Amino acid sequence: MKNMDRKDSIFEGPGAGLANGLTLLDLLVVMVLIGLLSTFVARRYFAHVGKSQVKAARAQIDARNKALDQFRLDVGRYPTNEEELVVQPRGEPNWHGPYLKDVPADPWGRPVHPALPTPQVHPK
Repeated sequence: MKNMDRKDSIFEGPGAGLANGLTLLDLLVVMVLIGLLSTFVARRYFAHVGKSQVKAARAQIDARNKALDQFRLDVGRYPTNEEELVVQPRGEPNWHGPYLKDVPADPWGRPVHPALPTPQVHPK
């Protein structure tokens, strides 16, 4: 049997010992730090996404309101549905649209069903 001194020990070599590799505890600490950082970044990112969707919804509402008002000025009444803002209704020679390019969905992907203004009927 070969005489083994301290340098030829089976505990030395590539990947052996604390100086040459990572312990399980080191890996767990790194994983926890990565998890905490990714949680912080994700929260900030999704907060900005939510804010931008709200801004887009406000801009769409403003565009619809302007289209409704322009339709009313041209035709003399509010449209009965949103399609009248895109396609000329029959019997409306004063229609100067389209007032909207299309009827878009809201920023969350849901269809919009606005409450269109109805003419007020006053009893006599």
